[in-house]
Amino acid sequence: MEDTKLNFGMTIEQLNWITATISLIAQVLTLFSVGCRLRKRDFEYVEKGMCLGLFLQTMILPALGYIIANAFRLKQADALATLATSAAPVASYVGVLTYWAGGNVALSVLLSTMSTTLSIALLPMWFLLYSQLWGNHIFITVDPQDVSFYLCIVIFPVGAGMILQNIIPKFSNVLARQICSCAFLVEITLVAVITALVNPRQFDASWKVWSAAFVLPIVAHFIGFVSAFTLRLSYEKCIAISLAIGVSNSNIVISTGRRRFADSVDLLRLPEMYAVFAPIQGVVWALFFNRFSFITDKYPNLFGSREFDEV
Repeated sequence: MEDTKLNFGMTIEQLNWITATISLIAQVLTLFSVGCRLRKRDFEYVEKGMCLGLFLQTMILPALGYIIANAFRLKQADALATLATSAAPVASYVGVLTYWAGGNVALSVLLSTMSTTLSIALLPMWFLLYSQLWGNHIFITVDPQDVSFYLCIVIFPVGAGMILQNIIPKFSNVLARQICSCAFLVEITLVAVITALVNPRQFDASWKVWSAAFVLPIVAHFIGFVSAFTLRLSYEKCIAISLAIGVSNSNIVISTGRRRFADSVDLLRLPEMYAVFAPIQGVVWALFFNRFSFITDKYPNLFGSREFDEV
């Protein structure tokens, strides 16, 4: 199947490699540019936000996936795919979205790294637990190499950007604006197009599957923001938590599914659709948050203090 040639002469394996390469380069560049805008002090007073974000991502999102799968009465394969996607860790590129939105980038970076590390145990646990509700006892394992890969994508580019910020602050700020504005948009556009070419069958689904893949990130974004707002976190931290909770790393689910369920297209369909929807919706939410940032000046007591909401 992987060696099947497409109409324009390339194999599916070659296009998959091109997609992965484009995604890797773009994410490294964008996260490097995000690191160029971070300082050590930015990681202060984030404990409360990190605890809330991890609680929502590790406990609430798997339950949300189960609720959505039941609400749309998905078939077994699609329901299990929804569960796995909702239990996946925070996407590595969420720091870019938070940067665009004017949120707390340091918090989003911490949520991405911590949730990715915890996914080694939590993703298999939640998938096993909820799969039993459909009459199956399915155990999946997350490849530690996948976890290490996504951790490296976040930690090393962000760290390199922070080092450059300390050495040449003016140059790093210019570099951040130029790279961050272009690389990520190029990635989500090209990856979406290539994914459609490589896996056209992913779009051969009922409206229920389409709706579940579309609704999952929307509801997650809303839950993240409302939860942070309820706990009186600052607007910047509300943004970071909302974007982190709303964008799961479906690539981990896809790579795991290809190893564990190579012959089941249905189990890969929803995560691949989600991989197209989630970053696009993330950009829309980021622009929305950025557009309404004036609300903190107009209503200064509506959100918690930027510096002391962790005390």
